[in-house]
Amino acid sequence: MIDDEQDVRRHVIKNIEDVGLPFQVVAQFDNGLDAKDAIMSDPPDLIVTDIRIPYIDGIALAKEIKLAALMTKVVIITGYVFFDYAKNALEYGVTSFITKPVSPDELFEALQKIKNILDEEFSKSATMARLQKF
Repeated sequence: MIDDEQDVRRHVIKNIEDVGLPFQVVAQFDNGLDAKDAIMSDPPDLIVTDIRIPYIDGIALAKEIKLAALMTKVVIITGYVFFDYAKNALEYGVTSFITKPVSPDELFEALQKIKNILDEEFSKSATMARLQKF
């Protein structure tokens, strides 16, 4: 979870833990630079990031993840709804866009969508591995 506001991080982390899906928060950051370093050294399945964070914003972070060809999924949360942000977010592979304040239902829907995508990718990867052995 990446957000420069500690209260927002706590709220979103609690909601992630409470939704009942198999996601675990393994790190939290208050800026994009520290998050980028951690993501590049040990890519997670998913990041949830605010769009406006210090040093590297959420869109630029999504771009870095895409350029590095990581399989990491990105959910962006924001208090700002601008077309350009959404357009850039889609261009860089952002899976979901959630507005603040983050509601548990909206977060659940985004996480469920990502879980389905990850399950499908894992299944395809396992099938390809079996085919290669065959």
